[in-house]
Amino acid sequence: MSTVPPVLPRRVLVSAGMIQGGRGGVGRHVVQLVRALRSGLAAGGGPIELFVAGLDADRALFPTVDARHWLTMPASASRAVRNLIWHQLRLPRHLRRMRIDVLHVPSYRRVLWRCPCRQVVTVHDCAPFVMRERYDRLRGFFGRKVVPPLVRRCDGVATVSAATADDLARFMDLPRERIRVVPNGIDHALYFPRGEGEVGAFLDSRGQRRPYWIYVGRIEHPGKNHLRLIEAYESYRRGGGEAVDLLLAGSDWHGAEEVHRRIAASPFASDIRHLGYVDDAELPLWYCGARGVLMPSLSEGFGLPVAEAFACGVPVLASDLPPLREVGADAADYVDPHDTSSIEAGLVRLCQPQPIRGGRSRQNLLERAQRFDWSRCAEQMAALYSTNQSKSP
Repeated sequence: MSTVPPVLPRRVLVSAGMIQGGRGGVGRHVVQLVRALRSGLAAGGGPIELFVAGLDADRALFPTVDARHWLTMPASASRAVRNLIWHQLRLPRHLRRMRIDVLHVPSYRRVLWRCPCRQVVTVHDCAPFVMRERYDRLRGFFGRKVVPPLVRRCDGVATVSAATADDLARFMDLPRERIRVVPNGIDHALYFPRGEGEVGAFLDSRGQRRPYWIYVGRIEHPGKNHLRLIEAYESYRRGGGEAVDLLLAGSDWHGAEEVHRRIAASPFASDIRHLGYVDDAELPLWYCGARGVLMPSLSEGFGLPVAEAFACGVPVLASDLPPLREVGADAADYVDPHDTSSIEAGLVRLCQPQPIRGGRSRQNLLERAQRFDWSRCAEQMAALYSTNQSKSP
């Protein structure tokens, strides 16, 4: 009697050594993806054994990953250059020792030049090409000259939007058919409309008693475009607009000092509030209490706050960028991020009744949000781990 040999689990290691406490878009992507992959495996979702490499400082972000499936990176690798060196020189040894079949690097800056197993990369944006002023000479050189050949060496390439896939093909000379579009998801158990009582009690506890708009994103200059937003907000208020506060939620990043100086110099400084980093437990409540969610950034690869705001039933004013159009479709309102008067006009529209805002009903927002789901993202990534692609020369 013939027997069919058992299908051995494909051993996949996800590198989470660059997630910075899960406080940025890439970090949130990695945390949610690992959670969804683990959940799928627990429900019988395919022959994969999942491992995670990361800093022990981030260990608590992965509570379902046991010690046997966790590879500790040295604390010294929390610094960018040492993190790069660890990936290039140390990680390959661990991959061989652990008999890893597939390495998933969810940040193109950490792709291995010589990988002893199949390597999959997720590219979230092509910012070094589309926003050169955001990078100093060394970081710009690395992103534009070193990264493209690294990405082309990978066995699988994923990105979070079709617009970013087009940028990848254009700037990194990667055949479009080699790129798999795997959109980000939303944790629908966390992001959903909340009752007025719950939201009101939360806002009272945080001292927020006036209506507000909120911008969720790192405090970064110039990429996140905070200075033009503040200028547009000031013009709106000087023109007699309703006294709506401007809330900025996000950790300080490159150029944050410019943003803080601009806030301090504003005649409406007392109405512009920096919340700092807001964790996942509180962020949906901030969304639900807002008059609108703002995203006037100059460059994005996806735009996760747009989808999260929709899931909470909150209107969105976003930059007219292809990735944000891809996420928001006709459910969001769009402005020219380079034109302060366009941003101001968008703020005025946010204060108008819903029918005047173009018929973007709450139901439309909620339906749009259903397109984005982390379990679907995990299924697509698991399929990519098992797909053999031909590399570019």
